[in-house]
Amino acid sequence: MTQNIGACQGECACSTCHVIASSKEHYLSLDSPTEKENDMLDLAHGLTETSRLACQLRMKRDLSGVEITLPGITQDVQKDI
Repeated sequence: MTQNIGACQGECACSTCHVIASSKEHYLSLDSPTEKENDMLDLAHGLTETSRLACQLRMKRDLSGVEITLPGITQDVQKDI
């Protein structure tokens, strides 16, 4: 069984894939969040200065070494059987 976090499946329509960049430096190396993402982040539990929605992060080679963690509280975890 695996767990997928993100009820909207990457559509930026919920905050269930909330993640936290481990430092301000790591946060600033990511592309800037959109207004829509910031609106959804307002609904996230445990919001921090370096919070992002994982579904909106674009992985690229120059992000090597960036550390992202899950908050202490997650919501709407879906289980695939």
